[in-house]
Amino acid sequence: MRSMKRLQIIACVFVLFITGCAGGGGVSDTGPRRQRNLITQNEIGTKDYRNTYEIIQALRPQMLRVRGSIGLAVFVNGIKMSNGTQSLYDISPLSVGEIRYLNSFDATARFGTDAPDGAISITTK
Repeated sequence: MRSMKRLQIIACVFVLFITGCAGGGGVSDTGPRRQRNLITQNEIGTKDYRNTYEIIQALRPQMLRVRGSIGLAVFVNGIKMSNGTQSLYDISPLSVGEIRYLNSFDATARFGTDAPDGAISITTK
């Protein structure tokens, strides 16, 4: 009886091993995986955007969702923009290196109490 139980366990482990090896491992051949909190210069590409707001709206609209009563803070190269998300209309897409969304926890840790509802951090070229 004991050897039968041991045989069942071995068979079960073998099936799980084969199933794990046969799976694709989540690998996709559709290109590099997009990060949901980051827009890179490569993604912006050669598309004709008029401003940074349009870039975010087209590629990651969830970044613009207001999550608190104060709203998102916008930082360009670590400097806070006084108009919040309105300042995104004034930033040329040609100057953008990357756009990163920081949740409230990460934004507060990086920028202090100036960003309690999250932040969009833009690094220029």
